[in-house]
Amino acid sequence: LGFRYETTAQLMSLGGLVTVVLGILNFQLTNVLPTKRVLISIGFVLMATALLWMSRVAMPGASVAAVVPGFMIEGMVGMFVVIQVAGLTYVDLPAKDFGHAY
Repeated sequence: LGFRYETTAQLMSLGGLVTVVLGILNFQLTNVLPTKRVLISIGFVLMATALLWMSRVAMPGASVAAVVPGFMIEGMVGMFVVIQVAGLTYVDLPAKDFGHAY
């Protein structure tokens, strides 16, 4: 795309910030959110949306503004998929063994 290193780092950081903010909200709103399976399904739809978005706009000469939504949507996947799968993976593990299992 021809972006400078700094611009690429800013875009990646924006996606990471979205993940962190949604992760914090996830832990605050656990009782209100739908089941983990529903969240994981939403996450996969979001990933497909981000990939489709980037496949349409990530062309040589694309502006930063054109790719920002793709990075932000991709940042949502961390909360909707990764955190949920990790939660399901270790749900039956006693807390004292978590550090060894992870």
